[in-house]
Amino acid sequence: MVRIETLRVAQEMIEPADDGEKRASAVLVYRRGEGMVREESFSDLGHPVGEYSLESLVGPSILTSEYEVTLAGEEEMEGARCYRLELLAIERDTKHFDGTVWIEADGFGLVRITGEVADPPFPVQRIALDKAFETVPEGVRLLRRHTGEVRIRLAFVTREGMAHIFYGPYSVGLSAEGDESESP
Repeated sequence: MVRIETLRVAQEMIEPADDGEKRASAVLVYRRGEGMVREESFSDLGHPVGEYSLESLVGPSILTSEYEVTLAGEEEMEGARCYRLELLAIERDTKHFDGTVWIEADGFGLVRITGEVADPPFPVQRIALDKAFETVPEGVRLLRRHTGEVRIRLAFVTREGMAHIFYGPYSVGLSAEGDESESP
């Protein structure tokens, strides 16, 4: 088992809109013990772009104490032979989701996740997600693309939006599990 000690990746955010698309460019930098920093280089988005952690790039922990998990079969996804898992969040909050996860049959790395946040915060009615992961040259699977859709309703006004976030290329520093550094 390996641990990620450092990570650097370019991030490109695109929000399609009726009047054209809006963009933001940044670099995410992670250092063990210091966490994640987002260094924005350009943005014409008029809102915060979220919080980032190593987990947001590696993928969520899927614990049987937090999810009902059903093996729904095997299939190819993103060019890999995968197990398809159906998940239903036991903990109904903004950190958990209901959906489908594809895991590599060889190696058990995350390949793709689709679903909806289990209990979005008011006034949000729906947060849908679609995440695709890839193996980087260092041999670990990390987030390549995240598409999110949001529907907000307040009184009689409903707003919907979408964002596509692309990541790459990655530069990752790894250490072996036996090293003296802390675990992830």
